[in-house]
Amino acid sequence: MEATPGFDMPKLTEASTNKKPELDIASYDETVTANEASKKGTKQTFSTGLVRILPPVVAGLMLLGIILLILWRVRLYIRFMIIRLRTGKKMSSDEKVVILTEQWLKQLHRKGFNRTTNETLRESISRWEQNAPQMILPLRQLLELFEKAKYSPQSISETEWRLVQSLTRTLVVELKKNEQNIA
Repeated sequence: MEATPGFDMPKLTEASTNKKPELDIASYDETVTANEASKKGTKQTFSTGLVRILPPVVAGLMLLGIILLILWRVRLYIRFMIIRLRTGKKMSSDEKVVILTEQWLKQLHRKGFNRTTNETLRESISRWEQNAPQMILPLRQLLELFEKAKYSPQSISETEWRLVQSLTRTLVVELKKNEQNIA
């Protein structure tokens, strides 16, 4: 068996020497200090890396929050735009009033103003007025505009559409006041 060049393997027949390896204290000290320095370096790199990445992350989260706030504020217009895309035509003010009133009825239902299936909207509102008398005026005005939009041959004008929007905002405020009085 030939030995490959570059590899000096001890032969089994040779006697092993009991030579102990010498420790070089200077090289040991250098490796210990290098390890300590590398550990300190990783801590410094981590903290400086965090300082570098934190401002863009915070700025991104703030931008995302602003975008979500804007989308929340225009959610009604987005809803009408989606309906417009589905139907392929622009919605009339009448259709907008009916959709907004139905959305408002769902909100009232969540707040405990229930409506039975055999009840008309007029009957439900007259019953709700007993529970929340401060909401009488906005509810009656909204009812009149809803009936005009749904059943009347006349169409809702832009000013009446704006009135419906302001009435729903008023109802939100009155409903919050009603919740505070109950609690």
